Amino acid sequence: MNLHMQEVENMRKMWFGLGLIALLIGMTLGGVSAWRGQPGPNPYAGTAQSVVTPNSTLTTYYAPLSEDEINGLLYMVEEEKLARDVYLTLYNETGLTVFSNIANSEQRHMDAVLSLIEKYNLTAPDTLD
Repeated sequence: MNLHMQEVENMRKMWFGLGLIALLIGMTLGGVSAWRGQPGPNPYAGTAQSVVTPNSTLTTYYAPLSEDEINGLLYMVEEEKLARDVYLTLYNETGLTVFSNIANSEQRHMDAVLSLIEKYNLTAPDTLD
């Protein structure tokens, strides 16, 4: 019976390790893809909407969002939540402070995206509950 429990524990550790490796590879490939990407054209170039005036700030600046931008914000907040949850799980499993620090950083990213969702009067996804 004890041998079976040891096998189960070894299997669990192996799958956890493989999952962590897959996560790190995915994050690396995503970072490389983002770094090599090309910015899209500015749809507001040359219009009055593209200029932030000296009396305004990025918090008061407002321009209408396209459907792609709205969908991007809603996707981004879910991605930040997923990343936060993954790092919280890794911290709970390992107790390593680095995972707690990264989870806190992901929470700040999530809060920033949520502030944009609020600024543009969008409804945050239900999956954040």
